[in-house]
Amino acid sequence: HSFPTRRSSDLTTCTAPYVLTQPDIDSGSVSAVGSLSATGAQGGDLSGSDSVNVPIAQDSVLTVTHSAVPGTYDTLGESISIDITVANAGNTTIQGIVVTEDLADTGTLDCGGSPFDLAPGGQRVCTAARDVTQSDIDTGQMSGFASATGQEPATTTVIGTSTELVVLADQQPSITVSAVSALD
Repeated sequence: HSFPTRRSSDLTTCTAPYVLTQPDIDSGSVSAVGSLSATGAQGGDLSGSDSVNVPIAQDSVLTVTHSAVPGTYDTLGESISIDITVANAGNTTIQGIVVTEDLADTGTLDCGGSPFDLAPGGQRVCTAARDVTQSDIDTGQMSGFASATGQEPATTTVIGTSTELVVLADQQPSITVSAVSALD
C-alpha cells in the first residue's frame, strides 16, 4: 500500500487580519472558524473546517487620586473642596463603580451618577466638601483616603485606593492679656 507524498508546494496557508474589539477583550477570548472547499484532482469536492479560541489577557485596574482646595485652612466653618479622580488604567470595562471618600462630610460626594462604568482609558471626577470644625483646627490637620470599587467583566471585584490626602491647619495661637488696675 502506498501513500502519496506531500510536498511543501502542496500546502497553502491563508491569513486574514482581525481587529480586536472592546467586547472581545471584555469576554476574555476571541474565536474564529475557517473553512475550505475545493475540487480535487480527480473531480471530487473537498471541504474542511477548523476553529480556534484565542485567550486574551485581561488587566483590570482602577486608579484613584484626590486633592483639596485650599491646601490649608485656618477658619472655623471654612469649606474645603475635594476632587477625586477615578481612572480605568486597565484593558477591560469596569462596571458598577462606587466611590467613597472618608475626609468629606456625609452627603457631599457627587460623581454625576453612581454607580458608573468606565471603559479603558476613561476617567470620572467626583467632588466632595468638608466644613472645617474646631477639632480640625485644634488637631492641626485633617486626612483621609478615597477608594473606588467596581466589577470587571468576569465579575471579579476591582478596588483602587488613593494615597492619604493630608490638609494642614494654619494654626495661629495667641493669647491676649489685659490688665486692669484696681488702683486709682
